Amino acid sequence: GDLTVECMKMACSKLERICRNPTNTNFNHYMFETVAALIKSSIDGNLNNLSQFEPFLFPVFQIVLAEDLEDFAPYIFQILAQLIEVYPPPLPAVYTQIFPPLLNPVMWERSGNVPALVRLLQAYLQKQQVSGEQLQGVLGVFQKLIASKALDHLGFYILNAVVESVPSEALQQYLTNIHSLLCVRLQTSPTPKYTRAWVLFVCLFIDKHGTAVVMNSLDALQPGLFGMLLQQVVVPNFPSVQGQMEHKLVAVALAKVLTECPNLVADWGQLLGALVAYIGSQGENGVEDDGEAGFESGYSAAFAQLHYSRKKETDPLPGVVPGQFLVGEIKKLGLVDRVPLDVRQKLNL
Repeated sequence: GDLTVECMKMACSKLERICRNPTNTNFNHYMFETVAALIKSSIDGNLNNLSQFEPFLFPVFQIVLAEDLEDFAPYIFQILAQLIEVYPPPLPAVYTQIFPPLLNPVMWERSGNVPALVRLLQAYLQKQQVSGEQLQGVLGVFQKLIASKALDHLGFYILNAVVESVPSEALQQYLTNIHSLLCVRLQTSPTPKYTRAWVLFVCLFIDKHGTAVVMNSLDALQPGLFGMLLQQVVVPNFPSVQGQMEHKLVAVALAKVLTECPNLVADWGQLLGALVAYIGSQGENGVEDDGEAGFESGYSAAFAQLHYSRKKETDPLPGVVPGQFLVGEIKKLGLVDRVPLDVRQKLNL
């Protein structure tokens, strides 16, 4: 413990000097990497170390942000995110004060900042309730990113964090606008990446808030829109959504649609068969991945990612196993008779 604190003290004083007189980019990168590694190795479950690190870390954060050192800002955002991710809520004031300036549009104009800022926003949203002006600011960032083909997946990361952490009553007034923005892009210039990300968003939304909330919010835009998008976009594209966590979110959402709104799906048995095949393709527990967030391939080259500060995925549906969930819902809602015989055998119904 004492040794890591001593190392952190030395690393941070070195960083303060580098900030005042940056020289070798590789060396700078490894100094920030050292700080991230010290945090990772010493605070797993030990918040005491965290409070000992903060007096050394915050002066460095201060210099970089106050003096607008743009090469170093992405490192600072990643390390801040790493710290916030391990804090149990409520966050200390020293962290919450940094949140409002992050929503300043100027921050988002440098492409090198964007991936690290997105990660930092995700971390905040998981730990503190955002509403009113701040929620509008977050949605403003989402709107800016979603308009860019290069950065749209990052816009979805923010939107997904909002859907996961903001209660549906607080979201209600913004939903029509959000759906409208997303649907215009879906109709005018969808790329495969955008379409997959949109399908994943709708599925996460269903997982968190239920089919009815999502259906009503889309149908408010245009009657019958949810059913139409389900048939034309979700059904043909969901099999292409891969990644352990993504796969689970999609499978559970489709299980909910099939069981909560069985009459909405034109060919119920066929979609059920496709879903069972999709669940089977992943195996009940799925293949282990390395804990990286999905669709990360769109990052700009200007983004210097710190290996030791990588984001750990949290499961939005802990304890839910898609295949078991599907069978349970079919039984609970008395839909066994509708299940085609070949699918019944696969599910042991």
